[in-house]
Amino acid sequence: MLTPQDHLVIKLHPVEFEDMYKFLSVANISIVSEASVEDIAYLGDLIVGMSSMLLLELAMYRNDIISFCPNAKSPFIGELLGATIRLDSIRQLHETVELRSEVNCDFRHRFVGSRERIIRFVEGLEQ
Repeated sequence: MLTPQDHLVIKLHPVEFEDMYKFLSVANISIVSEASVEDIAYLGDLIVGMSSMLLLELAMYRNDIISFCPNAKSPFIGELLGATIRLDSIRQLHETVELRSEVNCDFRHRFVGSRERIIRFVEGLEQ
């Protein structure tokens, strides 16, 4: 699936070690353990992950985040919220990449003004 022009960046989960991916030691694959959500969001042309909070955070920046979980027993919250694209097979992944699919909602828009709403709610509890 990777062409010589592609560059794959794997962001490690905090409990993973780089040694897990040493079999992928080639020039067009990089392994990173530390990266800000914003850097990850703007770094890649395509972001594919599994069910994780990182995907929800990335969905605050983009509307093309893919959650690839072929053997999932239940839906990922990102899919239920309309924040991520759920894929269950390699065929779906190929189609989605080719079509450059996006979710239809602006996940970030749901949170505009949330700070103020939370403050008003907490202040209301104090009364």
